[in-house]
Amino acid sequence: MSIEAVQAPLYPPCRVVGDLVFVSGQNAEVNGYIQSDNIVDQTKTIFELLAVTLAGAGCTFQDVIKVNGFLHTEDDFEQFNQVYREYFGPQHGSYPARSMALGVLTQKHQQNKALIEIELVAQKRA
Repeated sequence: MSIEAVQAPLYPPCRVVGDLVFVSGQNAEVNGYIQSDNIVDQTKTIFELLAVTLAGAGCTFQDVIKVNGFLHTEDDFEQFNQVYREYFGPQHGSYPARSMALGVLTQKHQQNKALIEIELVAQKRA
């Protein structure tokens, strides 16, 4: 997957300010479509897209200091956490700070089958 896959007009995938990298909210859309209506598949796709964006800014998931997640429904929370633990936690250094919001995805997200959106803040290592 390339950085072009996560770019959209007027919507940069990230913004670097000093040593901080602010990664825009990402859903599981690739080439204009969300391929799955399964929260696990969508979450894995998002983390793959986020990895590309982080790498483009010279970071990895170990550099992430804050995660904001937006779930369509609370029913998906535990399955989201299962995938989340594959990328964050003691085995990867530590957990970043995190906020989760439920039921806040727009009608357009829902029409596109988006169940989740994730944004990140990372700090470049010196």
